[in-house]
Amino acid sequence: MEDPAIHNPYEQSTENKEGFQTGKITVCIGERDHHEGFLPEGISMAKRGRDEGVRIPGIDNVAFAGEGYYLDMQGISHDGRYTGSFLISEANPNDKLSESYFGCVGLVVIGKMIDRDENISIIVHIPVYQTDDNKFIESLIDRLSELGNKVELGTIDAIVFGGKIRGNDPKLITDYEKGMLEISTIVEEKFSIKPRIAANPKNEQIISDDVYLDTHQRRLYLMQNPA
Repeated sequence: MEDPAIHNPYEQSTENKEGFQTGKITVCIGERDHHEGFLPEGISMAKRGRDEGVRIPGIDNVAFAGEGYYLDMQGISHDGRYTGSFLISEANPNDKLSESYFGCVGLVVIGKMIDRDENISIIVHIPVYQTDDNKFIESLIDRLSELGNKVELGTIDAIVFGGKIRGNDPKLITDYEKGMLEISTIVEEKFSIKPRIAANPKNEQIISDDVYLDTHQRRLYLMQNPA
């Protein structure tokens, strides 16, 4: 069944004989309801904050409002604060969910494992003001190295995206663009690929963006929640 909410100006992913996807990440943009039938059953239960995502097998809930023990239990890198910290998931085959990109920048990176036909991925959720933070930069480089050591370098693809802007100050847009560039530069220096921009920061009539990454199929859902 074809996804009616797909907005993909890039090369489509290609399916090999084993059934999983390689190539470019497919990007689907729309309201959450538009993706009904394409997301795993129960995904609406994985609300930000606390434990719901743990109960969905194969999905890492990278919860921006998650408590420290919850983040540590999933191996998520963060700066020690319970809320407002940058978050970087483990590099693993699981799908990824991260909600409420409000004043935040996102990054996803996927590659095919060296020893088998399986994709692994990471997802990043970070406030704009933290993109030049030394601890974040070190943590991101470490996590990219972890992924890079496990995958075939020619199979890596990356997407960066902006969420909802806090207010209408033009400086906020400048800060957002700077943060997206800083993250993209780290990825480019590590893998010699330039992440593609799936969505620019926006101050439209939406509350925030929620993101679901289907690692196996290399499909990124950007779910925009209307005000």
